[in-house]
Amino acid sequence: MDTHQLNSRLRRHTRAILNVDGQIEHVAFILDPAGGGPVIPGVALTHNAAHATLHAPDEDEFDAVHLLGTPVPAGAGLCERFLAYHRDLPAAGVVMLHVESVKCAGEVLDAAEFSLANPLMAIEPALCRIANEDQGRLARACEAITRVRPTDPRVLGIDPWGMDVRARVGVMRVEFETPLEPATAQAALRERLNHA
Repeated sequence: MDTHQLNSRLRRHTRAILNVDGQIEHVAFILDPAGGGPVIPGVALTHNAAHATLHAPDEDEFDAVHLLGTPVPAGAGLCERFLAYHRDLPAAGVVMLHVESVKCAGEVLDAAEFSLANPLMAIEPALCRIANEDQGRLARACEAITRVRPTDPRVLGIDPWGMDVRARVGVMRVEFETPLEPATAQAALRERLNHA
């Protein structure tokens, strides 16, 4: 499994199962654009855990992504991003899981073999502005790709593999047929939105 496949599969989810020393909890999560680590409720630190495993979406599904890592303090701005995605901030705040290894579809990779960082991080705000310029156009593009036309859509995040769109029912993932490249991402995104 390459980095593109791993990112595409993981980014389909915003909820997962967290296993901290055998204690199982269903949690909401986002990915840190800079490092790619999952940002999860601060319960992981509450348990004083050395390690935690995040199973997205579920530990029993064959193609689920299993991330093993160490809880570390979350970087600046991640509380706000978590709140934008989930509209609720955990009482204990959030922490980030520093990922040490990943398992998916029977394959295990250590951290040196993959990257979960968003290659579009530097231009993500500009891409979100482009996507949010015209709500009708965005709704039509979402419908063309997912067959679901959201009401009042708003793009929260964009990476090469797709965009996260806030709709009335929650966050929906809108995947791109081919990944965006950083050098041409803005023009390519406009093209896709205009011709969806």
